[in-house]
Amino acid sequence: MNDLDIRLSALREAIAQRNVLTGQEAALMEHIAALEQELAQREQTYTDEQADVDKLEEPSLKGLFLDLAGLREKALAREQEEALAAGEQRDAAAHELDVARADLERLRRELAFIPDRRQEHADLVAKKAEALKQTGSPAAARLLDLEQAMARLDEQQTVLQEAAVTAEQALGCARELQDLLNVASTIALNDLWPSFDFRSKYETLEQAKQSLCLLQPLLDDLNGKQDDAVLHIDLQLEMGERLRTMDRHNSTVGEVIVSNKIDTACAEVRDLRRRIAALRGRLNERIQAAGEELARIRTEWGRLAEETPL
Repeated sequence: MNDLDIRLSALREAIAQRNVLTGQEAALMEHIAALEQELAQREQTYTDEQADVDKLEEPSLKGLFLDLAGLREKALAREQEEALAAGEQRDAAAHELDVARADLERLRRELAFIPDRRQEHADLVAKKAEALKQTGSPAAARLLDLEQAMARLDEQQTVLQEAAVTAEQALGCARELQDLLNVASTIALNDLWPSFDFRSKYETLEQAKQSLCLLQPLLDDLNGKQDDAVLHIDLQLEMGERLRTMDRHNSTVGEVIVSNKIDTACAEVRDLRRRIAALRGRLNERIQAAGEELARIRTEWGRLAEETPL
């Protein structure tokens, strides 16, 4: 066994020892959390039981009736017994929690003297892999193939993650656009009443057009990054200056036309949101699959580099 393999073996042993302790630390922390919850419950139970005792000890109408019936002392004794038992259970839970916390503190002091050597191990595995690749052996060829596959997956993941971020932004922008169109649609229905001031509808549509201007580049970006992202939108939000400024009593037909256009736009944006959400779901699935494949290949690469003798 050469020097590299000897050092790797020692590092594996050190890492395994530390992993045992970190596993115990995680289990203790989980146990402490459960004990803290139990203690809080015990505290509340004791508080409730002691409150029952206090009520019987203090002058009250209920106490008077119990005195007349000759039951006060018996009821008080029972409540005091229940409060005492609740207090003992609380104290036992508090003691168990103190013991667990002390165990955790001791474990952490022990861990402080055992350095995390995983990076050192990874660096040494990489050094051995470089040495193996110089041998021209079948293992060397396999290592090169695995490294090329990892590079491709890394690049693929980067593209997918960027596309997922863009999809999330586009979804938010489309949601905002939908909200504005819904507001405009509600106003459009009210516009059919002669007393309603319909100028706010066109102000809302102006905001919708601004939101559309932000959305379109995001859709173009997604279409450029993903072959399956055929996303487009063609909203007719230009309602015309004449309709915007005409006298209210002479524009009923025009307002019906505008209302229909808004309803059509609402339907198209709803469909767009559905398609963006579906694309985001596919992207997340592909990101997860690429990550799992990358982890598998890295594991194979590391095992091959570490276990193949030089």
